[in-house]
Amino acid sequence: MRSLYSLLSCEESASTSEIKSAYFGFIRRHHPDKQRQQENETSSTDDVIVGDHEEGHDLVKIAKVAWETLRDRESRSVYDNWLREQRLRQTVLVSDEVAADDLDEDEPFYACRCGGDYPISKEDLSRMVDDIIIPCASCSLFLRITRSNT
Repeated sequence: MRSLYSLLSCEESASTSEIKSAYFGFIRRHHPDKQRQQENETSSTDDVIVGDHEEGHDLVKIAKVAWETLRDRESRSVYDNWLREQRLRQTVLVSDEVAADDLDEDEPFYACRCGGDYPISKEDLSRMVDDIIIPCASCSLFLRITRSNT
């Protein structure tokens, strides 16, 4: 399972200064301006590379969320607990799957086939790096929420 730690290429036991160093290293490698600069240095005037820097922007945004979450002791503790919970849930049988993009942001629940609900928090969705698995509040079924519907 991917995590904010693996995104930044650091250990879960890393100190705040190690995470900071990993974050700035990630930014140096993936920032769209840095990629554009490298493209300009490697291309001649006749061979202009037209690159899509959307991916670089997205990676930088995700890395910023990782840094904001992991640099604060309290938010890191909440994230670590959430991460442990997600790893435990990977061993369960998933009964339904939905893309995060398809969820109604104003609805904190997703209906289960038993008649109960899967409680979905905006906090869970905002920390989403990989798929998340949520238990039904009324039965033993689980819902997998994927990052996108593509």
